[in-house]
Amino acid sequence: MRLSKYLYPLLTLILALCLWHFLSTFYLPEYFLPTPVKVARAILVGVTKETLLLQTWITFQESIFGFLVTLVLSFGIGLLVYSFRPLKEATYPFLIAFQTTPIIAIAPILLIWFGFGLESKIIMASMVSFFPMVVSVITGFSSTKQDYMELFKAFKASKFQTFRKLTFPNSLPFIFAGMKVAIVVSIIGAIVGEFVGSTGGLGYYILVKEQVLAVPSVFGALLILMLLGILNFTIIGVIEKKVIFWSGR
Repeated sequence: MRLSKYLYPLLTLILALCLWHFLSTFYLPEYFLPTPVKVARAILVGVTKETLLLQTWITFQESIFGFLVTLVLSFGIGLLVYSFRPLKEATYPFLIAFQTTPIIAIAPILLIWFGFGLESKIIMASMVSFFPMVVSVITGFSSTKQDYMELFKAFKASKFQTFRKLTFPNSLPFIFAGMKVAIVVSIIGAIVGEFVGSTGGLGYYILVKEQVLAVPSVFGALLILMLLGILNFTIIGVIEKKVIFWSGR
């Protein structure tokens, strides 16, 4: 079972690379789909002779800080909703409206307010990842079975004790599920911000390479973005296994 966990993704990756190489070599022109070898060479050049590592680090910072901001805000709103139940009905329509507002439409305003630096990208990353995170927190806090709540009341547990010993542990699977989504989509928010206006990051790097038609470099940056998403997701998965080892996940 443990071997198959790594073997199947590896086989899928090999097949995808073979198909990619076949299509780019025999059917598709380089400006449409460069070969994996040329993309790998572009990544190597970007790392050794250009600023690709620096741009990757900038985007990584933006996504992580945006995710952390989302985490704090989501827990705060989740606690408020848990403590004052009518707030759920009062806030949900606004949360949905907030989520349906396209980030690309808000991005220019955020750039005017917060400038072209990290701050505006962190806010955009936080905005994109906020809704799945806050919904997961609220759902988790609301998922405790009433029978368990009555049992804690019978033992005269305080609200804080009930939350610490029952509600919060019970909500952790929901919270980690939201964290896995939020930390991945936070990268999208950061990239959108970099596309609209920035002086660094992988989005900025892609725009620069597009202007000179360096298609292999663009694909290389996209592959690094995918790896960043996988890395962030994996980090949350490792923490989840350490924190809620009792869930059997």
